Amino acid sequence: RDEASVSLLFLKCLESITLLREEDLSKKDDIGEFYFSVYIDETTVENVRSSRDDLKSKIKDVQNNLPSCSIENSYFMTICVKDNDYNITTRKWKVRNLFQGDNNMSSTLRNLSCDESLSYSPYVGVAMEMTCPVNFQGHVFCFLPLPSTEKSLSGLPIHVNGFFALSQNRCVVKWPTADQIRNHAHTEKSIQWNQVLVKEVLSEVYCQFLRELIEESCLEKGGLNEHRTTVYHCIPNKNLVDEHWKILIPPLVAKLKEVPLFLTPNEGGKWIPQSQAIFFRPGMIIKVI
Repeated sequence: RDEASVSLLFLKCLESITLLREEDLSKKDDIGEFYFSVYIDETTVENVRSSRDDLKSKIKDVQNNLPSCSIENSYFMTICVKDNDYNITTRKWKVRNLFQGDNNMSSTLRNLSCDESLSYSPYVGVAMEMTCPVNFQGHVFCFLPLPSTEKSLSGLPIHVNGFFALSQNRCVVKWPTADQIRNHAHTEKSIQWNQVLVKEVLSEVYCQFLRELIEESCLEKGGLNEHRTTVYHCIPNKNLVDEHWKILIPPLVAKLKEVPLFLTPNEGGKWIPQSQAIFFRPGMIIKVI
């Protein structure tokens, strides 16, 4: 129940889940008392269904091979949770998925993707709640959310879903231990897979996600300032990111260098890249001689 509001985010088919509490086991026709349900709101369900079906169809077409070009989709979805008092809460999300294509891969990712002993796909998705709640904690998914512990929190301001290699109990993503790093023994293929998936595919879909947020803000009149909060909230704070996930930061920063990521009020308001920006630091005195 605690995870109900996010359980549908990255699934490929399900649109609703209802939980009933069985009252009388002797009655075969007793379907049980309504407890709660989670479902994609009717305002977005058709678009979500269409986007999911399109992604599944394109992935199915390549069968067990890698697509030459990346397969991706993006959509908004509103998820509703109805409790046993029939109170309904809604949360609006933006979701983006990426199945990395062969022409965008390093040789390392390509070899691991084709390794039959792993049988993983270069697939990663991200999701962000559009209200940008202050207490939001980025959770890790392997289609369904991993059990809620500190180890399943990435420290990122978005949820991350991926075809990750998990621990034997399927509770956490596999990362090298301190002893493995110290002894240079962290060359296990599944650990390499997780690291390269984060560095290459997650960094790419994360950059695409930010680009799309910015493009959408430009399409709405007077929406730049409202979207500024959303875009800035989506940028990870390195100091808050979990140690294992910090490998994302360097490739993500490299990809974002020329993305128009900063909003200036000049010329009626527009987004500009870092190379065109001058940053004001309060307290600094600049003396011109």
